[in-house]
Amino acid sequence: MSGLLNAVPIFSSALPILADFLPERYERYDKQPPSERSKQITTIIDKIPGKKPPIKIIDNNDPNCSVLGSNLAKKFFLFVSPDIEDALLPWAVTHELSHILHDDLFNLRIARLTAAVAGIVIPMYLFQGSIYDTFTKIFCSFSTMLAADLATDILYGRFRECRADQFANAYCREEELKQGIQLLKKLVPPQEKEGLLCRLGSTHPSAKSRIAHIQQELKRRGKED
Repeated sequence: MSGLLNAVPIFSSALPILADFLPERYERYDKQPPSERSKQITTIIDKIPGKKPPIKIIDNNDPNCSVLGSNLAKKFFLFVSPDIEDALLPWAVTHELSHILHDDLFNLRIARLTAAVAGIVIPMYLFQGSIYDTFTKIFCSFSTMLAADLATDILYGRFRECRADQFANAYCREEELKQGIQLLKKLVPPQEKEGLLCRLGSTHPSAKSRIAHIQQELKRRGKED
């Protein structure tokens, strides 16, 4: 029983990694038509120096941009919302490009898998030969593993989002940074309206802090908004 419980977070992280070896994982996205704004978005991507992996640009129904894929799969998909105006695209696309170049989605899975395994091994080592009954040991092991998995998801999530913001702030022009502020104001996540606990559980920094960093970059360039 304890083995089955302990396997839940491990398999939730390990299966997507293994799935990257299967061509069928991305087959549905390969068949989707590219975005009508692919040429415009590719121009934004090409302005960033350095080698990039193959990226297919697809329209989606979400209000924001997102990415899927990994270096292991040797392909990436950039999903762009039609609701994002052309003027707001440079900052959003550059932000997502950081996730692609750093292979953030794959690295997050590896980090969560490592945390889940550590969440099993550490309690088992600490409770070895202890007076606690079997149920208590299972409960502590499972709870520690879930907490480690959740904490890794949140902490690494915030780290990669902060890094992507810094990447976008470094490569966008002043006018594009100002449009980035407008984008963040438009896409304030619901967590920021639902109280402290929801904000603590978010994998993104607050829109207020992200906007402040853009304003700091503008100020550094002498172009404060």
